Amino acid sequence: MNKLVSELSNLYHRLRRLPEFPLGIDQYLMLTRALRQGLGLENDAALRRLCIMLWVESQDEVALFNEQFDLFITPFPQAEEPTDTEAEAEPETE
Repeated sequence: MNKLVSELSNLYHRLRRLPEFPLGIDQYLMLTRALRQGLGLENDAALRRLCIMLWVESQDEVALFNEQFDLFITPFPQAEEPTDTEAEAEPETE
């Protein structure tokens, strides 16, 4: 969690330097409160949606936000899905 908070802090500071994102400390604090309540922690898409909801004010900013998000945020570990060989090895029930 500390790594994620650090990455989000770096993302926030980077976005603040861009004229398209007039972010204040309140937006960052809202994000940290939401994270403490468990929001946005399910996967990358949930975290991205939460940040967009709190930090992005127009549709024009979404592409720029996504670009910066991809640079700063390490992808969440993905749950392993069974490979084709594992799926084939399962006995069929009739």
